[in-house]
Amino acid sequence: MASGAESPRQKMINLMYLVFIAMLALNMSKEVLTTFGEIERQIDKSSKNIKSDNSTALIAMEGSAKNDSIVWSAPFATVNEIASLAEELNAYIEEIKIIKDKEGNPKKGYVDGIKMKDNKAQRVLDGKVPDLVGDYERMDNAKDFDELFFKGDGLKETGQRLVDLIDQFREKSLLAIDSSKTAINDTIKRKRWLDKLPGLKSVISDKFNTDPVKTKAAEPPKDWLMVNFKGFPEIATVTKLTLIQENTQNVIKTLISDINDVLLGEDLNTLQSIVVGVGGFYEASKLTGSISLGKYDNTFRATSVTINNITKPADQVMENGQVILEKFNINVGRAGQKDLTGEIIFNRRNSEGKDVPVSIPIEHEYFVNPPIANVSNKDMNIVYDGYPNILEISMPGVSNDNIEIIRPSTLRKSSVSGEYILDGEKGKGAKGNKTVSIVVRDKATGTVSQPKIFEVVKLPAPIAKLTSKSTKKQDIRVGRLMGTYNNEKLDKALKLYVGSFRVRIGNKNLGLNKGDRFNDKIKKAIGVMQKGQTITISDIRFFSDKINNGTVPQIPDPTELSIKVK
Repeated sequence: MASGAESPRQKMINLMYLVFIAMLALNMSKEVLTTFGEIERQIDKSSKNIKSDNSTALIAMEGSAKNDSIVWSAPFATVNEIASLAEELNAYIEEIKIIKDKEGNPKKGYVDGIKMKDNKAQRVLDGKVPDLVGDYERMDNAKDFDELFFKGDGLKETGQRLVDLIDQFREKSLLAIDSSKTAINDTIKRKRWLDKLPGLKSVISDKFNTDPVKTKAAEPPKDWLMVNFKGFPEIATVTKLTLIQENTQNVIKTLISDINDVLLGEDLNTLQSIVVGVGGFYEASKLTGSISLGKYDNTFRATSVTINNITKPADQVMENGQVILEKFNINVGRAGQKDLTGEIIFNRRNSEGKDVPVSIPIEHEYFVNPPIANVSNKDMNIVYDGYPNILEISMPGVSNDNIEIIRPSTLRKSSVSGEYILDGEKGKGAKGNKTVSIVVRDKATGTVSQPKIFEVVKLPAPIAKLTSKSTKKQDIRVGRLMGTYNNEKLDKALKLYVGSFRVRIGNKNLGLNKGDRFNDKIKKAIGVMQKGQTITISDIRFFSDKINNGTVPQIPDPTELSIKVK
């Protein structure tokens, strides 16, 4: 297509289109309408696929323009300008394809300009059985589009706007190509670029020609839109509009292909293999990822490709200029660091006119991990019901951003990278033997870890302790009441503090003491105690900022803390 020649598929579509246009002069049969509909569906599908490929290629070219503006800035500007013109034309066509009723709403029963009906025959389209299919046989009326485009022997604003946008695409595209500074600093590449222009310009001028059409020798030429659209069945009009959309995408595709061929096609010494998506794997998985050579044209093909001593024809393993590693069906092997080696071979003609192999080497390292997740509770060795347990979770070779929690639902990410909070987990299983199973997944590869099992137990009641040097009354008076689990990790995690307690000396009740130290009233009473008397502390309330409501489980049947004064 770079030289102006059309592909066999395009020639077939155009020929079929001409044949069916000719048949319109005869009695329009349901079969002809259906055939038009099938042609429209295929063209629309092709147009969308080409547009997707063009968008990917344009993004890549934009990146090249930022990294190497001297070489790629001018080509990107040319392609981007023509792509913008195509987008404006195609957006308008999409708008007018949708016939509206008198209230301005899309006509009932239509989807994207095609009349639909229930798929009662269960037709299979593209391997699927859709609920609705095109009701092309009922798209035989020319009225809607005739009223949209024409008024008597002239054009309405809608029809004139379509012609203007086609003319704009043609003229501005030709101007952008003629004025492009692609390869202007390289005389050899510039000549190759200029050699490609006549064919590309010829395609644009031909496909987007809106000149008046001579229909009969004795009559003056007729308006292009009149000849091609007036009086035609609705499905024929939609098909031709879709064909215009595909033609714009083919122009962009050809332009990108020509530019890549000019700037990259002949100088293989400037190409390097770029391995993408080959980082961490798990045992027993297949090697995935791709190897790029900076080409985004699906016609870019090497002769053969070798990966880890396995050689395959390039046509079997390359797509859109990239080597697809899945097509080699290679096991990544056991855990550890691995080497990805090989070469991409091209046949190139030397100065003597002989084809010689040119090799682009492939060298890359990746790591194979066992399919496990490391889950640890940094505060303790078990998890507690009613306590926000903080867990550290990681997977070898997997970034924290790609770790996804499969279960349980009570586990969530914290604000600290690599940390998760298990809160409100009751556990499953028989009473006294409850557990929670933690399973995570690598979002990038879909690999799921083996379950990590934790025992879920009720948080025990703390034990009261008075910090004093001795049981002498002067030491007791300045002591501090605290709670402990006699477990260093649990004490460190919860950081218990005493909120209140009651004090009794002998049989005398001194009332409620707030805080964890004796108030002045109780200190005074302790100061006058006799040797051998007992101070009793009861109804102790423990608290922790780590627990949602602040209150920790209390002793069900509180035991009193008794201290005999020496």
